[in-house]
Amino acid sequence: MRWAVAVMLAAAGVAQAAPRELRFVTEALPPYSQQVDGRATGPMVDVLQATCARLNWRCTVQVLPWRRALRIAQAGEVEGLFAIVSPPTTRPRFHVSPPVIDARYLLYARAGESLQFDGDTRPLAGRRLGVYGPSAAEDALRALLAGVADAQVEVETDNRTVLRKLAAGR
Repeated sequence: MRWAVAVMLAAAGVAQAAPRELRFVTEALPPYSQQVDGRATGPMVDVLQATCARLNWRCTVQVLPWRRALRIAQAGEVEGLFAIVSPPTTRPRFHVSPPVIDARYLLYARAGESLQFDGDTRPLAGRRLGVYGPSAAEDALRALLAGVADAQVEVETDNRTVLRKLAAGR
């Protein structure tokens, strides 16, 4: 499944005259965005900062848990939010940029497992799959598993927990 990562600008912030200082929030979504040594980094941050520099704007980025970042953006406390797949329910509240990065969802299995996924969902039958959510990744996984017998979805609050549980065989 491919998805486009976009930047969403809070409607209130864009409607005003272009401010010189813009505040953005994002989640830790390595490698696209993450916090290293207390600073937001990653290619999404780089693209945003390059765009802001070109426009002669000063932009700050804060990495937060997704639900908090979304809540802050919806409340108009910041001018923008990224990285996001644009579900129809968010469109009235935000101006969504064209896709900035083209990415893919991946299915991971433990080393030594025989899972090979080539689009045929039958090998997913009877498996327990972990996903970060609520998120577009969760929506995509549930759509992928529609009609797959006995497939179970476990939703975790962050990607690291999903990967730790996979590594531990849980």
